[in-house]
Amino acid sequence: MSFFCPYCGNSLLIDYPNATSTKWFCKTCPYVSSLSSENTDGSSRKIYSKLQLKKKEVDEIMGDEQWEMADVVTNIRCPRCHGKKAYFHMMQTRSSDEPMSQFFKCHAKHCGHFWRVD
Repeated sequence: MSFFCPYCGNSLLIDYPNATSTKWFCKTCPYVSSLSSENTDGSSRKIYSKLQLKKKEVDEIMGDEQWEMADVVTNIRCPRCHGKKAYFHMMQTRSSDEPMSQFFKCHAKHCGHFWRVD
């Protein structure tokens, strides 16, 4: 259940300055309203706050342009289209005592399949 500011119409947020006083406040304007800890019938009031987290965007290790500029093309079979060549790149993705991970991208323009070998 959302409550809205009577002045600007934005959603009100809850401020918990201490255990005994709780207030609604507006981030846009100076509106503040105290919130009682009891309902009109004398029962205690529970307040739930739900936070919507923004999903992180996945960053590509190497974009399409970087793969095409890569000098290293190796003879390896693509698991998707069975093409015979792929771009090749090695990167340390785990601790230094582990071997490097090998990344491949199919050389065929119609495929472009990306896979990893640890």
